[in-house]
Amino acid sequence: MKALVKTKKDVGLECQDIPVPRPGRKDVLVKVKASAICGSDIKIYEWVPWCENVIKSLPIIPGHECAGEVVEVGKEVKEIKVGDKVAAETHVPCGVCWQCRHNRPHTCEKMQLFGHTINGCFAEYSLIPEVSTRKIPDGISFDEGCLLEPMGIPFRAVEEGGVKGEAVVVIGCGPIGQFAISFSKIM
Repeated sequence: MKALVKTKKDVGLECQDIPVPRPGRKDVLVKVKASAICGSDIKIYEWVPWCENVIKSLPIIPGHECAGEVVEVGKEVKEIKVGDKVAAETHVPCGVCWQCRHNRPHTCEKMQLFGHTINGCFAEYSLIPEVSTRKIPDGISFDEGCLLEPMGIPFRAVEEGGVKGEAVVVIGCGPIGQFAISFSKIM
């Protein structure tokens, strides 16, 4: 398969032919149909100082905003089936640390990051741990589905902020800020 791979601590990515990965026990193999470029992907491409603290080893396939079709699942995958339309969620909690065992996986002590600490989706196929795989409803396209991850951040902020009928200030109007403005208007 073709994949964009970060191989060195310098500007650029390499387009490589690599084997299609095989799913582990709890992994989902996805044929990537759409992928978006996040600001962190640009940082990885440029290899800015931030990368030294986030990227644990090279080579790595970046990309974490994607949608696709499930083509194979691991033996212990329970909820996701071959043929499902799915999107990836960036955070991959371990499931065994104190935080995970106490229903706080968002603060996992051993959190992996799809596209940062484990291979991501800038490839024809991507392995996504089931815990970080979300089914996409039929009415949502793959192009729309790949935006579910960046939309989730501002959606939760607006939803939990209880801003209905209030004036809202959004500082930083990149893609996530734009989504926050849109959600603030409709929620």
